[in-house]
Amino acid sequence: MKRNTLMLAVMLPTLLGGCATGSPLHLNEPARSQASVDVANLRAPREVPYETQEQEGIAVRYNLFFLKDDNFSGYRLTLILRNNTNRPEVFMPEVLLRDATGLVLQPDTYEGFMSLAAALAGTSVPPIPVAQNDRYYHQGAVTSPSGRTYTYSGTTTSDPSGDAAGSFARGFAQGRAMRAARDREDGRLMLRWGTSYWLKERYTVPPKSAVSGALLFSSRALTNLPLTITVNLAQRQFEFKTVTSAR
Repeated sequence: MKRNTLMLAVMLPTLLGGCATGSPLHLNEPARSQASVDVANLRAPREVPYETQEQEGIAVRYNLFFLKDDNFSGYRLTLILRNNTNRPEVFMPEVLLRDATGLVLQPDTYEGFMSLAAALAGTSVPPIPVAQNDRYYHQGAVTSPSGRTYTYSGTTTSDPSGDAAGSFARGFAQGRAMRAARDREDGRLMLRWGTSYWLKERYTVPPKSAVSGALLFSSRALTNLPLTITVNLAQRQFEFKTVTSAR
């Protein structure tokens, strides 16, 4: 399958099966879909809607949702490919996603996705500067009203709350460290997800068995609905239509 250059910025856990600041907009037509377990999910089990078509013992199920978040905007397409025949089948899925105007949406590439994941997983966490309180040594003598003289010595420490520039620098560094740690965790999650769930170009499927995989399509905005998903599989063509308007 031909794939174009990856446009993904940062993969968020929602696409991988967790939680994020955005909520996925499922685009399956409810009247033609049934809820079932999300098969491209690394986190706690959840259900998503699937629509199914079958031809001569070969079945295709799809789920499509759109997510717009601070770090990612685009679609996740999940497919379940089932061989209900009594013979083994070789599946080489070809997938085409088009909007209502006929515009073809190109999938992100596996190579680009995994390269980004590896880069994020290797992100180094910058050190957080520790507050360096200024300490001052002092000594001297004082004379009481009665005429007695006392000597003293000791140290004083500056008030760190008054060091606005230092506090800002420490806060900025802490923010960088938190982002770096989050990027590294996201990268590791992406590596696991990509190796486990990315749609392969070829599957050998035993009788009465199924395989699954997912693709990502980066998109700045929800494109013209309905979307058409065409899956060519085992000399058969399956075509699905999404909802006609966002809910």
